[in-house]
Amino acid sequence: MAINNELFWQQLEKEHEKARAYCGRLAGRFDEGDDLYQEAVLRAFSKFEQLRELDAFRPWFYRIINNGYKARFRTGWWRKVMSKSRVSESAERNDDPTAGYEARRRLEYAFQVLSAEDRIIVTMAEIEGW
Repeated sequence: MAINNELFWQQLEKEHEKARAYCGRLAGRFDEGDDLYQEAVLRAFSKFEQLRELDAFRPWFYRIINNGYKARFRTGWWRKVMSKSRVSESAERNDDPTAGYEARRRLEYAFQVLSAEDRIIVTMAEIEGW
């Protein structure tokens, strides 16, 4: 695909809000997510000519985000964590907001100890609905 700046920005505009929010969730903090998003946009812009089909822009762009995340937040260890469903079930059984706060705290902890690859999978599947 020949370089076409206008075409790149049109494609990016369709994904901007969701991709930026995804980066914030993936990084765990929106300021780090903004950095991740900006780096992904720059990388995608410089490699836009390599995109073969415009219909593949969304998965191509998310792959760039994911690869950037893995490179930036690479970890070499794995730990067992409490499953999301178990934490959610314990919070849903009770109307007391304390249980919800506790569930959120546990999920945040669990998310921190996930490898970069696993964090990508959880974010895309559970939060983004892919």
